Amino acid sequence: TFMYGLMVHVSLRPYSQSFMSARERMGVPTLKRPLNKVRVYETACPIEEIDRMDNYTGGTLTSPIQTCAFLVARNLDIHDDVSPADQAAGRNTWRDAERKNLTKAEWMLSFFTPYENVAGEPVFPDAPFSYSAAFRSPTNIWDDRMEYELAFQGIGAHRTKALGTPVSAGGETAVFTNDLSVFGTPALEKRDPAFASWGAQMFLTKEGMPVMVKLKGQEVWKHTASEEEWQYAKFVWRSTLMNGVTLVDHLWFTHFGMANLMSTACRETLDPNHPARRYLAIFTWGTPSVNHGAVHQLAGAKAVLHRMTPFKDFGVVSQAATDLVGSLESYFEVFEDGKVGELDPLLQSSPFYQDGADFFKVVADFADGFFNVFKSRWCTGEQLTDPQLVHFVAYMAASLGEVRKETTAQQMEWLGLVAPNPTSPSTRYTCKGFNKLLRVLTFTVTGWHRHVGTVSHLMRDPELTSASWIEGQRSGAPRQVMLMALIVATTGFTNPKLGQNNFGFMFEGLARSPHADKEAEYQVKELSAVLERSMRELSRVVDGRNEKRTFPYLQMHPNFVENSVAV
Repeated sequence: TFMYGLMVHVSLRPYSQSFMSARERMGVPTLKRPLNKVRVYETACPIEEIDRMDNYTGGTLTSPIQTCAFLVARNLDIHDDVSPADQAAGRNTWRDAERKNLTKAEWMLSFFTPYENVAGEPVFPDAPFSYSAAFRSPTNIWDDRMEYELAFQGIGAHRTKALGTPVSAGGETAVFTNDLSVFGTPALEKRDPAFASWGAQMFLTKEGMPVMVKLKGQEVWKHTASEEEWQYAKFVWRSTLMNGVTLVDHLWFTHFGMANLMSTACRETLDPNHPARRYLAIFTWGTPSVNHGAVHQLAGAKAVLHRMTPFKDFGVVSQAATDLVGSLESYFEVFEDGKVGELDPLLQSSPFYQDGADFFKVVADFADGFFNVFKSRWCTGEQLTDPQLVHFVAYMAASLGEVRKETTAQQMEWLGLVAPNPTSPSTRYTCKGFNKLLRVLTFTVTGWHRHVGTVSHLMRDPELTSASWIEGQRSGAPRQVMLMALIVATTGFTNPKLGQNNFGFMFEGLARSPHADKEAEYQVKELSAVLERSMRELSRVVDGRNEKRTFPYLQMHPNFVENSVAV
């Protein structure tokens, strides 16, 4: 009740900036200095901002009262009430929903639907379609097309791979897999033995339909399992997919990893009038603020994420998430190196790869054009020699090394950042590598973030996915479901979209700095106009594709993709 009141009535309802333009909400940087930070396990996030965000122009990101509220919530004991005795006593059960003749989804949403924010939007994000209406029967039987949609058309597409060797049984053959079994590691100890464990591996036919789920090493084949066994196995996989992508790909990699490093490094190493600082200000807008909130709500012990998941020690969860983060190469090689055409045709037809390749090209062209405007100033031959950019890259490399030392060298090698024969520390990086880094970072915090971070349509129905659930049950319990809903609501703010704004204003006055001249300022403003036009054209292309899809894919649609992770 405390968290519901704090989030809905203090955080969500007063929000009024939904339909303001980027120019109204952003401003050119004015400061460069070290930022004070808070460390939670492996993550160190700024507790202050020095760039403009709406009417906020600098200072600490939370007031003493807000900090106190977070600390009070974090010090409350966790009461799961999921044990057999708790359930028998009627604690944390769905009896209220049954009494009101509501589905679990209807019951959950009833706490949010009466409310709108000041801008007139519902406090719980609307969804453009309903998986439940399409695939769920009144008796909670989910059509197998649901798993096809997730594995090939939605949030799981980037984790679906072709099997090296097909797997067959009972006349059915699987040629694809979406393997999330790593999330079932015994190291992730549960708070209560009544909770089920995460972790499942889905196997799919050449048409993309599910035929087998591997749970805890046991194969559950559709042709031999009972209906209830099959439905439960699919529920575990769906929930693990949503949870795993959210935890690792979205939070730990995109927010706490790349976006956090981008925003901190550029504010601490680049002058406010440095062209790269202006560029990165667009794509790191609001990042310290949203990550600071995420650290309080999601990253720490007894925070909301800890309470809604089944785990005992969230420090172990944090370390596991850090270890499971993929490399830049594993996530983006398919786009950066133009390898979409090498995928199986069914994967090639996935909206993630179709729209993603086009979206990547647009932002990569913008990054390349921007880099080329200043290449003669930043580079000597093939070496990056701009002192501030060298400092920026070194900062990011050192920070990555603190968390994942064993993979940092691999990341730098794939980016091509390390110069083969540096003559001094100031010439240790390549221009080509920095250009590639700029492309990858821009895509990470825009289209990629939208793909892995948009989950409100998956979390509207606890019988579709849940953050935790009692062993054998196909939905979460009400308390954990409500915490999950609060997270969805407080991470779904409407912010500036790439397809609806021209960000040229962020380069105004650049010619007055020692880092540029009038011609350079003119060129980057023209590039910003080209970006806007390209995004509008891509919007029309994606609209045309969506007319032919069962459900629209909006995660690479410029009218839905934000310019940063500040959502």
